Amino acid sequence: MRPSLAVVLAAMLAVRASAEPPSEPAVRIARTVPMVLRETTPVRVAPGRFVPIELAAGKPALVEASDDAAVRVFALSPGGSIIGIRFDEPDGSEPKEYRFPDAKGAIQIVLARSKPGPIRIRATVNGSGDGPPVVAGCVVIEIAGGSPAPPIPPVPTPPVAGRAAAFVVIEETADATADRALYFTDPRLAAVVRDQKLKYQVLDQNAVDATGSPPAGLKGYLDRAKGKKLPRLFVIDAGGKLLFEGDLPASAAGLAETLKRYKGD
Repeated sequence: MRPSLAVVLAAMLAVRASAEPPSEPAVRIARTVPMVLRETTPVRVAPGRFVPIELAAGKPALVEASDDAAVRVFALSPGGSIIGIRFDEPDGSEPKEYRFPDAKGAIQIVLARSKPGPIRIRATVNGSGDGPPVVAGCVVIEIAGGSPAPPIPPVPTPPVAGRAAAFVVIEETADATADRALYFTDPRLAAVVRDQKLKYQVLDQNAVDATGSPPAGLKGYLDRAKGKKLPRLFVIDAGGKLLFEGDLPASAAGLAETLKRYKGD
């Protein structure tokens, strides 16, 4: 008895499916050249070393750490390299250059600071259509340390007087990553901007108008940002009084909390 065409096709599809490799996670440890050929589970990293993260979400992602005081997260330019010590190198290794020739997605570098404990690195992407952002995936790393770092004494925050009307961000556009758009459309930040009726503007540190001069009304912020760490945040009231100047928080939630301090209640 000859098998039917449907049975043959089903068998062929089953073989093809079994031959296909499993899909890779959306957020994973990136391969580098050079790279130590050994698996490390869990991902343990000593202070001062880095963990390369590759995003395979296929669209811009907002990458955040569960504790900004424990790690620094920054994007690597496409085709770029980094000089440092990868997390799984042997003890006593010296810094060297690492490249990412096999990368299929965007690369983020997680640099460990001297605060031991588990840290979650989470990537959030835009949802389908007009849907809310969704979590693409996460990686958990463990920062090594024999004993917890001594606590940093809290810095008292002086009383804040004034009601914010706007904020300005000065940045180096060439260093801005694709997830910056997600940063400013974060639902929590968007709610604060809406509720406090804030206006905002993001400028390159070398911004000029059609005449080649700094944009009207913004030259002062550009001048104040010169020589400072970028991106830089300025919060002002309706009369142009500067209420806050400092580093732009690493997360949209951090910026939202900063702006809430200037509600004028």
